[in-house]
Amino acid sequence: DIDSNQKRIRKIVDDIKDGHIKIPDFQRPFVWDGEQVIELLDSVYKDYPIGSILLWKTKEKQLNPLRNIGGIVLPKPEEDYPINYVLDGQQRLSSLFAVLHHGADEVDREIDKVGVDDYEKFNIYFDLEENNFKHESDLPNPKGPLFNQGESRFFKMSNLRRPDKYRKKARELPQKYVHEADDLINKFEN
Repeated sequence: DIDSNQKRIRKIVDDIKDGHIKIPDFQRPFVWDGEQVIELLDSVYKDYPIGSILLWKTKEKQLNPLRNIGGIVLPKPEEDYPINYVLDGQQRLSSLFAVLHHGADEVDREIDKVGVDDYEKFNIYFDLEENNFKHESDLPNPKGPLFNQGESRFFKMSNLRRPDKYRKKARELPQKYVHEADDLINKFEN
């Protein structure tokens, strides 16, 4: 059966974390650079189309799925549970997953398998004043005066993955940024 439907980004990312969506090992390696990851996030934020994702749902266990996306360890598939293998959209799904789970307590990391630079390309913040995405390495020096003045305007994207963390971080924001933070989470919820 061919099924065409829309899923929320949060649902897809949760399905990856739970082992229900896997990337088969015959897929090419992850090749996007940090700017391509930022461009994807920017497209989601601006409601631009980001393309379709093609999944193959099967109980076939002979395909060897990758166990790691962006340095984050994925669980083994459940026995006799169908897996959705990614046939098209690997770069986009891997990017969304790795950005929203960067530094998460609830996932195991294998940074040595991807390298620190590749892991850090997913450490992305949203600048609530300029309404754009930045890698952590592009933020003002944490010890400099600019960062201290605008520290709370930089919102770590991985805070969006859990509503409890998001609410805690959103309460710490100056009032002028609350609307932008709410808009941000709504974009990545849908």
